[in-house]
Amino acid sequence: TNGQQAQSGAELLTATLRRKREEARHARYPRARIRVLFPSKIMVEATFLSHEPVSAVENSIRQYLKTPAMDFHLYTAPPKAVLDGAKTLAECRLAPMALVRFGHADPTASPLRDDVLAEAQPV
Repeated sequence: TNGQQAQSGAELLTATLRRKREEARHARYPRARIRVLFPSKIMVEATFLSHEPVSAVENSIRQYLKTPAMDFHLYTAPPKAVLDGAKTLAECRLAPMALVRFGHADPTASPLRDDVLAEAQPV
């Protein structure tokens, strides 16, 4: 609540000021380098515009999956926070760089195509 923020010394911001600060952040970090870590410890890295939605990362990842239509989610941790596909990378604070994790129903089975696994190099 506002009383708790005032007591803790947190700055109270108007919506306009928050929006201006977010726009400045967009201008400072126009690109976002996203690393996606799969349960098998394989990592895929790609660069996106910071104003692109998280769904752009999800769509990019699909090309590496055995079943591109499979249900999965991307999340950050700790603490675990599932990313909203409609929000931008900047809104999720993923710019300029972030490590996100790949989650799906069966974490014991690799969702990656065999040729992707064969080409993978240790990090």
